[in-house]
Amino acid sequence: KDSLDSLRKWDLNHVSKVNDWQLLRTADDFSQKILDKKLQSLQSGTVVLWQDLDRLITLEDEEEKNKDY
Repeated sequence: KDSLDSLRKWDLNHVSKVNDWQLLRTADDFSQKILDKKLQSLQSGTVVLWQDLDRLITLEDEEEKNKDY
């Protein structure tokens, strides 16, 4: 596939930069190559691509943080 019909992207770096939760509709070049490769042999499908998980937290992390207050 040359393009994706429906692409949405949360980018925490972008959110931090613009100080607003903007849902992006385009992928960077590196991500686009990954998505194209995964979908090229399919007529339809869904790919969930997780990148830069340095800010990923779990419910347990939040519960521990809340115990301090």
